[in-house]
Amino acid sequence: MEIFRNNLWATLASGIDNTQVTLPLTTGHGLRFGTINADEKLRIVLLNSSDNVAEIMYATGVTGDTLDIVRGQDGTSGVAHLAGARIEARNGKSTMESLMQSTDLQSAAETYLGSVVGVDAITASATPALTAQAVVGSLWKLPAAGANTGAATLNIDGQGAVAIVRPDGAALKAKDIPSANYPCLLEKRASDFVLVNPANFIKQDVDALVSQTHTGFTTTGTEPAYVLTPTMPLTAYAAGQRYRIKAHATSTSAPTLNVSGLGAKSVKRYDVVGAKVAGSMLINQLMDVEYDGTDFVVLTQLPDPSGRLIRYTEILASDPAWATHAETKRLVVCVVASGGGGAPLVQYKEALGGQAGEVAWGETTTIAATYNAVIGAAVGAGVDGQASSFGVVASAVGGKKGLSIGGPSIVMDGLNHPGQTGVNGRGGGGDGAAYGQAGVILVWEYS
Repeated sequence: MEIFRNNLWATLASGIDNTQVTLPLTTGHGLRFGTINADEKLRIVLLNSSDNVAEIMYATGVTGDTLDIVRGQDGTSGVAHLAGARIEARNGKSTMESLMQSTDLQSAAETYLGSVVGVDAITASATPALTAQAVVGSLWKLPAAGANTGAATLNIDGQGAVAIVRPDGAALKAKDIPSANYPCLLEKRASDFVLVNPANFIKQDVDALVSQTHTGFTTTGTEPAYVLTPTMPLTAYAAGQRYRIKAHATSTSAPTLNVSGLGAKSVKRYDVVGAKVAGSMLINQLMDVEYDGTDFVVLTQLPDPSGRLIRYTEILASDPAWATHAETKRLVVCVVASGGGGAPLVQYKEALGGQAGEVAWGETTTIAATYNAVIGAAVGAGVDGQASSFGVVASAVGGKKGLSIGGPSIVMDGLNHPGQTGVNGRGGGGDGAAYGQAGVILVWEYS
């Protein structure tokens, strides 16, 4: 890089020949040159005894009162110089030609593009026209034809469409070029043009931050294996990553969350003592979750120590391994046995209905993962009802069968009576045509 000095002159301390590449300066004159860095050069001239230019040189460094030089510049040749010869810093023809002429500086004809057409697939013309693709590092300015709608390209003088990207290398977003005549400043890189001044580069990211575009999402997948697909995908899990999510379905067992296909992580929550336990998700539930390095933890207040109802279930069929909810801390159970069958209808006898199945209640805070739920089956006429039970928590005896009363000495047509009504309608049969109804188990689970 060429540098310049004002009113700089010095003299030779001793003579030099026509090949010497250092100049010995009069004592103290080296300070006049200041610092000349390794990538800099200063144009100097040596005058003869008539004060005419005898040789043009470039000074490339200074150490004390010694100059490092490059000889014979701008058409001159190295010649011998006598002690006391005058040295001056002067601009010359090569210096001025290396600078842009004032008319070019005003019009920027070398970089200004005209005949601009298109908002996404942009074409333009340079003056003079390019005969090859723009060189890397060149700057170009064009007045936009209109607002872009998304990713864009630029084709100058038919040399091929090249992608226009944001300063971070991402494709343009809608209205990065906001309107017609917007002054686009572009820098050519190896494989693209960088739009140095995108209008919405900062605003769009601020808007996304305010609206939580990159942090708030609805889950997908098949519960309990929930899936999250952020608009800015994760490349790896790291402690502290946080999302605001809306559950698309209710979990029936301990849920997991898989973000950006990086693998399922357990969803946890804190219990009443602050320990992590399996979480749960309800359809349309809004929650904040944060990855702690092992699990995604639901960031909610600690649950009420008195407990809350997690799930209510009616068990209608026997299940030898009925599973409790992962958060259950207390069970309340109502067990109903099946009703007894009604007495057969016999002429001259009165048929009594069967009794309702027994009802038994149970409660426990010692929670097992599974329980053997036994449902008393429906029975036929004249048969005692069957017992129902829920593990060791509660059990109930089946209702008694209906009886026939009366005999040949009593002249009457066969009569029947309705069976007893039990819990949830699980009563005994009314007569030979009505079976004793099956039992049921009702379960309330609390945290």
